[in-house]
Amino acid sequence: MLRNSLLLVAGAIAPLGATGLYVYSDVHSGSNESVAATAGIVHVAGTPDAAAAQSGDATIKGNIKFDGEAPKREAVDMVKDGVCVKANAAPVMKEEMAIVGKDNGLKNVFVYIKKGIEGKFDAPKDAVALDQKNCMYSPHVFGLVAGQKLTVKNSDQTTHNVHSMGKKNKQLNQGQPAGSQELSVENWKTKETSLWIKCDIHSWMSSVCHVVPHPFFAVTDEAGNFEIKNLPAGTYTLEAIHETLGSKELEVKVDAKGSVEAKFPAFGKK
Repeated sequence: MLRNSLLLVAGAIAPLGATGLYVYSDVHSGSNESVAATAGIVHVAGTPDAAAAQSGDATIKGNIKFDGEAPKREAVDMVKDGVCVKANAAPVMKEEMAIVGKDNGLKNVFVYIKKGIEGKFDAPKDAVALDQKNCMYSPHVFGLVAGQKLTVKNSDQTTHNVHSMGKKNKQLNQGQPAGSQELSVENWKTKETSLWIKCDIHSWMSSVCHVVPHPFFAVTDEAGNFEIKNLPAGTYTLEAIHETLGSKELEVKVDAKGSVEAKFPAFGKK
């Protein structure tokens, strides 16, 4: 198989191209301890140093919505640690719940190509960063390419304990005092969606990592938007995963160039 290098090209999205073929089915996750953002559209697919067996010029974009009235978000109770209370001037809202924005757009949905991508992809050289700041994990939902390095930082003036709950990848369970060096994870090499990470000291702290074998993934922003670039022509099965609302699959057909809209059905209360 010919191997090329992926090139992430900045710029405007190409005009709408081919008309897609959409077929969906509901697939619910087996646990609420599933899933997991940098600003804007998170982890736009493709990185400059990810050597790929397949790449192209097509883009899949979409908007994922919540069906019904947005649930009222609950505040995190940090009273057990005065440092955490002092670090947050305003109440902090729970992130594992449905976060609904403009026009019922749903935040923190991980979207990736589940089927249709062939060949092996090298892990990007740049690490994915996970921070513990103001006694919350940031980002709450993220993805990485299998074998890509993850660094975990403690920006707080209190001790945290980083505990990953992977079932297919090696678990991490290590304390991280204030001012200590970053923890490094370099051995998550097996595909595993919904790899939950928590702090054993502060029970409200959690993040969800999705380890996938290629760079074609994204996380929805505050308005529910996502975008996956650099795809070759083909028919793909996408999966969208929300931490507490389950997951949905959608089949999308794309041409060699341009963009196509992936019309996932809305997520609703389980």
